[in-house]
Amino acid sequence: LLIIVTLITLLMAMPTSANTANSTSPFEGEVTSFTMHDIEYPHYWYGPFATLGNGIILGLLSIFPNDVNGYFDQMKAEVWQNLSNEGGYTWGTDTLVQPYEGGYAAFMPALLRSNTGRLNLFYSPYNGSSLGIYLKQSYTNGANWTINKPIIQRDPALQRGYVLPSPFSGFQMRDGTLIQPWAGMYEPLVGRYYSSSLLSNDDGDNWTVGGNIDVAGSDTGADEPSMVDLTDGRLYALVRTSYPYIYETFSSEKGLTWSTPQPWKPSNSGKAAELRRISYEPNLIAVVWTDKVGETYPLYLAYSTDDAKTWSSPQIITSTNHSVSLPHLAVTGNNTLVLAWWDYSVPTGGSVPRSTGVGVIIPIPKVISVSINSGTTIFLSKGGGVAGIPLEIKNIPYLGANNGVGGFTFELMWDPAMLSVDNITVSQIPGFSVLSGTPNNITGKVTVTGYTVGSYITDNLTVATLGLRATGSTGNSTFLGMSIIQLGDKDGNPIMSAATGTMVKIGLLRGDANNDGKVDIFDAMFIAQYIVGLRPLGELNAENAASAKQDGIIDVFDAMFIAQHVVGFRDKDFNWIE
Repeated sequence: LLIIVTLITLLMAMPTSANTANSTSPFEGEVTSFTMHDIEYPHYWYGPFATLGNGIILGLLSIFPNDVNGYFDQMKAEVWQNLSNEGGYTWGTDTLVQPYEGGYAAFMPALLRSNTGRLNLFYSPYNGSSLGIYLKQSYTNGANWTINKPIIQRDPALQRGYVLPSPFSGFQMRDGTLIQPWAGMYEPLVGRYYSSSLLSNDDGDNWTVGGNIDVAGSDTGADEPSMVDLTDGRLYALVRTSYPYIYETFSSEKGLTWSTPQPWKPSNSGKAAELRRISYEPNLIAVVWTDKVGETYPLYLAYSTDDAKTWSSPQIITSTNHSVSLPHLAVTGNNTLVLAWWDYSVPTGGSVPRSTGVGVIIPIPKVISVSINSGTTIFLSKGGGVAGIPLEIKNIPYLGANNGVGGFTFELMWDPAMLSVDNITVSQIPGFSVLSGTPNNITGKVTVTGYTVGSYITDNLTVATLGLRATGSTGNSTFLGMSIIQLGDKDGNPIMSAATGTMVKIGLLRGDANNDGKVDIFDAMFIAQYIVGLRPLGELNAENAASAKQDGIIDVFDAMFIAQHVVGFRDKDFNWIE
């Protein structure tokens, strides 16, 4: 059995006796502006972006070569691209990706890069009405692009004028599913929109249309969706509305259905927001959104470390007396964010408004990770033994001389119908006391706490081991969750930290004969000992052991398959590696 959980949290809560003046802020470091384009255009927007690796970023530009009374002419829009080899600080030469052609503009581009490196560029051919959503792909980091192909074609009988990719780019879920948000217009309610998503399970070869998101009573419906995946496998979305709030909604079915949208309280207007997952460990999501406060238009940035349940106090990136919109985020891989937005204002010394792109580089906050084996999915066998899972505190930043993690309280949560926590063994740490409550397998909760009695935690450390056993049926999945109630330094000041749980799959872990959650040479040894009569069958997980060769019996060939896997001759499914 392979048992792994990731537990991570950005604790912003005030401790009961903390010196709040010393509490850690998520917003530290210098914000640096950048210029992305190398040709002057009448009107232009920056973004979206895709991180290609090694600090290289590909950015799209929406170019509007015509000016119509101080406003961009979207009827002639083109999509260009630029590359940065320095994490967004400097950029190269603009190159054309999708021109205005055949009387249709290339409008509202979105960009999604899969883990295989394939780039998916969505856009809408537009001439006052949208033809639908079209796709170009690149297997060469944007050096070459395929001919565009339609993914969704507008049905004139059902929709009028508007079927567009969301301006906010998609992403790849941890299970490999690609997600791209989009929006369409209801017929005959012109001006009222719904939001949805596109899904692909084959790296972008084929796409499925998700379910609709609508906000009842909103004059404009639900528009410009942004989405992100949560650590429990759900999707989370924010949508623009006519209400004085952005609205949020969740999907447990990869966007095929959605919960009833609710107001997203951090917002003061129904303008657009973009979500971007920074990492799974630590569990860190960023959101940037525009608002209207009085006669000003602030652009905010905030973070969540508990799967969008709560958000940090927002940082104001800019605040102007003119419109800002369409913010775009990208994670550079250099512990920074690229943030760009559309600014519509009268240039200094000018008299006619102009649409321009503005971009900045922002440091990502340092976050402690509280995790169990880096968040890999747990595999448990029905009827198997108790597996030990190390609970660790990791990635502790320098907190100053004679300081470190001085105390914490964690709560773990599980479904008692699916899992049983039989015991928790706390670690013996010199100068630090760790205590655990008794696991409650009726409510599915247990608390683990620790505090300094002379020393502090400054390095990666296992604080406890969780004894976990499957009680649900083979083939089921469940979520093992966790929250951080408190985590602070030696003086009780809160430290930025993040916690999350992970999926638990109940079934076979082929070859795990000794039921310890992994496949190694000891599994082959258990089988060999059973064959020669040195170990009784009751000490083996017989189903796991017999599943190595998958012939229904336990014999020396199961041990051989496992040994060949351990030394790299067979893959995890025990197929021979050529």
